[in-house]
Amino acid sequence: MVLEGSGLKWKRHSGTQVDDPEIPEEKHSCSPVQGCERETVIGLLLDDCCDDEQADINQITALIIELKHLRKAYKAMTQGSQSPEDIEAINWIHRSRLIKNCIDAIQSNDTKLASLRGENRRIQEAILEEQLDAMRAEVMALQDALHSKNKSITAVSLLTSLLERKNEDLQHECFLPLS
Repeated sequence: MVLEGSGLKWKRHSGTQVDDPEIPEEKHSCSPVQGCERETVIGLLLDDCCDDEQADINQITALIIELKHLRKAYKAMTQGSQSPEDIEAINWIHRSRLIKNCIDAIQSNDTKLASLRGENRRIQEAILEEQLDAMRAEVMALQDALHSKNKSITAVSLLTSLLERKNEDLQHECFLPLS
């Protein structure tokens, strides 16, 4: 941060300066050496800023610029001026409003998208549960059919065993000598 002229100037790493005449100039009772030290310390602090702090500085800079535009636009709207600069400030309000509406629409769409993804997941889970229930019912039906077939095979096997014994008994009786 460097103090110059009639207002406070913010200096970013990219060299962009933002003047705000509404912020009064700070008066310091320090010697030029102290001022140079202060600028050096501030410069070192800005150089050592991490990304988050740089993002904060950029946001503050953007807010100061936006405040400046808002003041111009408000002044132009209240005075009904038709100068090109004032018309540009009024157009800035319309662009800002359009951007805000777009951001709101994007946030609304993101919310709807998240809701739809959740609903899609619930529907897929319900479909999978229905398929699982249908498969369980089919497995139970197949197990019942298999059990029924096993019973039939066991019954046929027992009947075959009985018939074999009866046949053997009959064969023994037929071949037995008559007494």
